Amino acid sequence: MRSVAGCTAYLRRTGQDARRSTNTKHAERLGGFVASVVTADALLDAIVKEMSEGIDCAVSFWMSQIEGVLRDPSLTTLGRLNAVQAIVKHYRSSKESRAKHDGNTA
Repeated sequence: MRSVAGCTAYLRRTGQDARRSTNTKHAERLGGFVASVVTADALLDAIVKEMSEGIDCAVSFWMSQIEGVLRDPSLTTLGRLNAVQAIVKHYRSSKESRAKHDGNTA
């Protein structure tokens, strides 16, 4: 996950400024709290977008691996099944090792 500074840099690259977007100009006249809420919303939007892109990238990667083995003419039907099972097993084992490393349960 990105740090707050990383998200602020992301917002600046995408044409948004976490401290002063077009939505916060009016809110700043009303008080700092409202501006902070709008800024928090912009930060959350950036985090959600980043997570969504990461999930999309991961799913595309796994699907391309699975499609690759399913289209491999050198594999038999059983060979394709075993190859797909190996991909799933690799995904699950890496997920479990990350969960143990992070202190979470899988």
